[in-house]
Amino acid sequence: EEAPKGSRITNESVSFASECCMEFIHMITNQAIECCAQNGRKVLRPVDIIHALQTLGFDSFLPPLQQLLSMIEG
Repeated sequence: EEAPKGSRITNESVSFASECCMEFIHMITNQAIECCAQNGRKVLRPVDIIHALQTLGFDSFLPPLQQLLSMIEG
C-alpha cells in the first residue's frame, strides 16, 4: 500500500524501523544458533533458520523463504 501523497517519513522513524529489523534478525539468528548447537553443528544451515522461524511463531514467513530456498538449491 502506498503512502498518501505529500506524506513524509522522519529520519527518526527510519532509524527506529532499522533497529526493529536488526533486533528481529538477531532474535531469529540466536534461535537458529541454538538449534544448530542442539544438533552438534557449528555452521548454520537454512533449515536452522526455518526451524527458528517456526519455533518463534513466524510460520507466515515460511512459504516465500522455502520458495527462495528451492530456487537457490535448484
